Amino acid sequence: MGCVETLRTGAGKRAAGTLLRQHHSGRLELVVIAAVLLIKLCSGLQNVPFHPDESQWIATSYAFQAWIGGDFSAPVWHDSYWTRTQPPLTRYLIAVGWLAGGYNFHDLNTPWIWGFDEATNLARGALPSPGVLWWSRLPMAILAAVSALALFVLVTESAGRLAGYILVILFAYNHFFLYALRRAMSETPLLVCLTLAMLAGCSAATSWQQLRGNAHGLLRSFIQPLLRFGLMGFLCGAATAAKLNGALAVLSGLALVALLAATRTANLSRVFRVAVVGCSAIVITASAAGTFVACNPYLYPNVPARSMAMLRQRFEEMAKQQGFAPSQVIRGAEAHALEILRSVFEDLATVSFTGSWLLNLPLCIVGFGYFVAAGWHWLRNSAGSAAAAVTVLTALICAMPALLTPLAWDRYFLLPVVFSTMFIAVGLSAVLNAAARRGLPRLPDSGPGAPVSVV
Repeated sequence: MGCVETLRTGAGKRAAGTLLRQHHSGRLELVVIAAVLLIKLCSGLQNVPFHPDESQWIATSYAFQAWIGGDFSAPVWHDSYWTRTQPPLTRYLIAVGWLAGGYNFHDLNTPWIWGFDEATNLARGALPSPGVLWWSRLPMAILAAVSALALFVLVTESAGRLAGYILVILFAYNHFFLYALRRAMSETPLLVCLTLAMLAGCSAATSWQQLRGNAHGLLRSFIQPLLRFGLMGFLCGAATAAKLNGALAVLSGLALVALLAATRTANLSRVFRVAVVGCSAIVITASAAGTFVACNPYLYPNVPARSMAMLRQRFEEMAKQQGFAPSQVIRGAEAHALEILRSVFEDLATVSFTGSWLLNLPLCIVGFGYFVAAGWHWLRNSAGSAAAAVTVLTALICAMPALLTPLAWDRYFLLPVVFSTMFIAVGLSAVLNAAARRGLPRLPDSGPGAPVSVV
């Protein structure tokens, strides 16, 4: 008996040691990847092509000082074009950058006016100084690296480390990401909030499995999913506070709750099921709405009316943009299809050359199919990945509408390009492993669900 206990104890210690090593190696892996991404994305910020919209974001970023100082009645929050045109979270992040660089609001430029020519804008002081511009871009580069790291975790949890490594390479060397995500504009804050919300959603979905069917067990087991859905809602609200179309992230959170309720509550009575779904939906919505409003004192006097004013302003802006750039307007379903092929799968893809959509589109389809299968298997209580289910939902709800943009401006295709890059990485991983099974050397760790430590 003593020998058996000794063997058991020894085996237990070895198993615990193996898990501990895996835990630490996972953390080390994330640290190394984060360092590589930071070096890549923070290098050469001064060489990123300047966009006039950066001038507007930087010029209005002084609002951060009123917000952080609690001066919610300051003139900066009065009804104006600048308070209606976009929510202010991006401005706060920009301000953190130039404040860290030792600048203050006296060093800021005036906003670029699109109705004036370049010479007039330069004469008005609308071009930020090199130092202010560099420090305003630095938070965006850091947040872009965080986004890429979150995408690595999602892809690795869904399809294995090989796919995750391919994703990191494709992200770090994508020419579109290297300028669109490093400018002092709202695309990067939107992306980082969205990707972190997806991770929170994965965590909430995984903890959902712990729900118990009796009242006492349900209450205890539901605390963690509820807190994690609250975190997801907070991040969805932050995405909306970065850019209004981030509100679609809230819908993806609610869709996740509905999907989990339909597939993973068989052990709950109908009453408990309704209570769980209702509480989750309320927590996501309330935390998202609270975050969105808290970030924007312009809304405080009348939240519904002023939120609608911001939404109307965006529609008016889109109409003006179409009149301002008629050559960029996409007309008709066929033109939209061709523009998607050209922009998402050729011009803005990492592997970009004439006809590269013939390579990227099939890989994307393969990868998307893998995500759908892995997510569906997980929802049906078999092998698969919660990360895959969350990714598919978010892509369909947040990225698909962007494909309907009436303007062929590259930044409007950001989310479709991000998700297609994820799917291409998984598709390429699947192709490489299929080749390996036919006699080439076996590629490392390509199975789904390879754990990555994020805590």
